[in-house]
Amino acid sequence: MHTRLCWSALTLLVAALGACKQEKPRAGPEAEAAPSAASPTVPAEPPAAKVQDAPPAPPAVDPIEEKKAEYEVRANRAKSEREWFELARWCKQQNLPDELKKAVEKVLATDPDHEEAHALLGQKYFEGRAPQNAKGRWLGAEEFAEAERIEKEFREKGAGDPWAAAAEVVKVNLTSDALFRPYQAKSEARRPFLVFVEDMGGEERNAYHLDAKGDMFQALWEHLMKAYGERFKLKEPTKPFVVFVYKDRKGYDAHEKTLTGGVPHPNRRAHYDPRSRMVILYESDSRVQGGTLGGDEGAGTVMHEGTHQVMHFMAGDRERKVPPYVWFQEGIAEYVGTVKQGKSEGEQRQWEFNQVSKMRLSHYRDAVKSDLFIPLEALLGFRSYEDVQSHGTREHFARRKRDKADFEAQYLLYFYAESWAFTYFLNQGAGGRYQAKFLDYMAEEFDGNGGLDTFLKVFQIDEKQLSALEKEWKAFMASLK
Repeated sequence: MHTRLCWSALTLLVAALGACKQEKPRAGPEAEAAPSAASPTVPAEPPAAKVQDAPPAPPAVDPIEEKKAEYEVRANRAKSEREWFELARWCKQQNLPDELKKAVEKVLATDPDHEEAHALLGQKYFEGRAPQNAKGRWLGAEEFAEAERIEKEFREKGAGDPWAAAAEVVKVNLTSDALFRPYQAKSEARRPFLVFVEDMGGEERNAYHLDAKGDMFQALWEHLMKAYGERFKLKEPTKPFVVFVYKDRKGYDAHEKTLTGGVPHPNRRAHYDPRSRMVILYESDSRVQGGTLGGDEGAGTVMHEGTHQVMHFMAGDRERKVPPYVWFQEGIAEYVGTVKQGKSEGEQRQWEFNQVSKMRLSHYRDAVKSDLFIPLEALLGFRSYEDVQSHGTREHFARRKRDKADFEAQYLLYFYAESWAFTYFLNQGAGGRYQAKFLDYMAEEFDGNGGLDTFLKVFQIDEKQLSALEKEWKAFMASLK
């Protein structure tokens, strides 16, 4: 009995436990949707919404790029200078420096001196003399300030001495010029000449070449002042006569190629350039590269070209409009430039001018013996070197079987010889009685009135008497030794 009761109690306990297990809610939506019948009905909670990723935010707009894009739109519409200028002003307001420069360039392409356009770039027009690379240009603020500083410095240095002020300007401009800058030139003032030499390889060599050439040009000026100063009221110029000496042929040829696109004749050692009014030469000293532009012949080349330079100054602006006749140009340069070295006084070398040119005299006599002699009537009428060559070709070349270039070189050689010989005769021949007339003719050349007719008028002769003068000239030259 007791066992039975225990078993019954155990059975009831197990049943009760099973019922409790059935009433416990099941996890998941199925249990909420279908509650146990024994449990009260409880409202179900709504399912949680699935969280979605937020869409990416639009990229931030770069205001500068937006303005640049607007510039392109406006630039496509701009046609006139005024429209480009207005666009440039807009660029300035919008702080677009690159676009501002482009717009201003469009304005300046039409009007290079548009003051307001330049002002937008912060530029001012520089009217000073120094430095030359700034003269007549629109400069930025820093460049303008530097140019003004240099200009002020030159004015202060040159107060009361225009030549010195101009020389300082030339020094700055020439040594900064792209044509001369690579040669690291040194300079020395031998008033009125300002001599530059390429770096010859050390201070001692530079000083030697500067002194040698300086002595030559200074002696030339003193001679010309003595010979022509009073007659032509010759005074020191307010600007220097500039001379540049290259070390060797390489620099000299490069100079000519840059300026003219050509190369000088291989026998040429120096020349006067009327465009720049400079004497250009090269110095192949034995200590640099074999040979020297020294001695009487080398000095004569220097003096010849320096005479051209001074004669150009004496002729003034007329030189550019009506250059002197070529027989006079070459005759006076060769006459003055035939020199020999005299005794030195102190440290300065001395030179004796107006000597007999042995080389020209030999060429002159060859011309007289040949049929290539140029009569005075033709010689005095040559306006240009082309006139000389044309006359030779017309009168003589057709009868010769030879290379034309060779013939022209020979004829030009005789022309130089005759030009020297006739100038020498008028100054040194016939007891000097033609010298005053020669100076009168020289004045006419400087006034642009040279040539055959002027010569006849000044010397008060006719064409028949010119033939007699030619015979007298030949006789005098035959007597020279």
